Amino acid sequence: MASIRKRIVNGKPVYDVLWRDPKQRGRTFPKLAMARDFKTQIESEMRYGSYINPTAGRITFFEYAEKWRLTANHRPTSAQSVKSAFLCHVYPVIGDRALCNIRPSHIRELQAIMLLTLAPSSVCSIRRYVSSVFSAAIADKLIHENPFSTVKAPKVEPKPVFPITTSQMLSLASSIMPQYRALVFLAAGTGLRQGEAFGITLDRLDFSRELVIVNRQLTPTGEFGPLKTASSYREVPLPAPVISELQLHLSAYPIVANGLIFNHHNAHTPLRRTSFGVCWRAARNAASLSSDIGFHALRHYYASMLIAGGASVKAVQSRLGHATSAETLDTYAHLWPDDDGSTRAIVEAAWGFAGISGGGEGLPSCEIPPDADCCEPDLYDMWYPQI
Repeated sequence: MASIRKRIVNGKPVYDVLWRDPKQRGRTFPKLAMARDFKTQIESEMRYGSYINPTAGRITFFEYAEKWRLTANHRPTSAQSVKSAFLCHVYPVIGDRALCNIRPSHIRELQAIMLLTLAPSSVCSIRRYVSSVFSAAIADKLIHENPFSTVKAPKVEPKPVFPITTSQMLSLASSIMPQYRALVFLAAGTGLRQGEAFGITLDRLDFSRELVIVNRQLTPTGEFGPLKTASSYREVPLPAPVISELQLHLSAYPIVANGLIFNHHNAHTPLRRTSFGVCWRAARNAASLSSDIGFHALRHYYASMLIAGGASVKAVQSRLGHATSAETLDTYAHLWPDDDGSTRAIVEAAWGFAGISGGGEGLPSCEIPPDADCCEPDLYDMWYPQI
């Protein structure tokens, strides 16, 4: 499959390793042993399908990443996020480099530059997408290994959620434009994500069963799209106050052709995050709330109500559409009440606390006979050295 050819260059022997893939390839070594090792490596790679054309990885990261991005099966919101992240943060640093020339040191440099302006959690999100590009390049036999494999991700410190209060939620509902008052109550009373709430149409409200059916969302482009994960598809109970607010909204703002419950306040067009954001910030300021309180705070508020009311982890997970209970606990574990008192009472009840504290009546005797040998040297010597 490969051969070695000896040549004399400037009076010294050199050794060419020649092979075809199907074009004729070659590499020159100053010593025969090095040529033999490389010949063995090439033949092994070609035999077992791990061979990579030396020129294959010369495509730039920008060229290959753009092909990957445009063919990746991303949700519309994710696709926009990836495009923005690559254009703003990734391409300026490694976009012009050939895939085969990108080293772990370049990835460390990329992460360090991103950390100057982005939170560690955001850097980790971008890192996952960029790493996926290299994984795809490996599958396409353009490079041998992923340069991310030896580079640690930035440490993300968990930030506990501090939900808004009921009075703050009501202040938001009272301060926001009348067209969106019911939207605040819907999100606060069901925990729907922003895109899920924006995409609710009349046929998704089942007032007879007191449920809202969540099976699609409104994308940033104003079109209906799939939900975040398979577990996001769900039916959420509609509390009576939410039903009342929705009915008042429907009587004041009749459904238009697109069927959406909530539309742009100046036109019968789908609600966009940018235009709604202006209304949200105005309401937030009027309610004297912190600037870091976004629409997602209503989802956290809903979860905190369920937890305070005694809902189980599984129930909260189901209502929020989380993929796993671990996701729910990672976000809201600190909101569940402290179980110290209840677990203490369980142990005391199981042990018959009154009997133990009264002298141990009813328990088996464990007195040691006076003539007993309390030290057993053979066992002591046998086990002590191993402790």
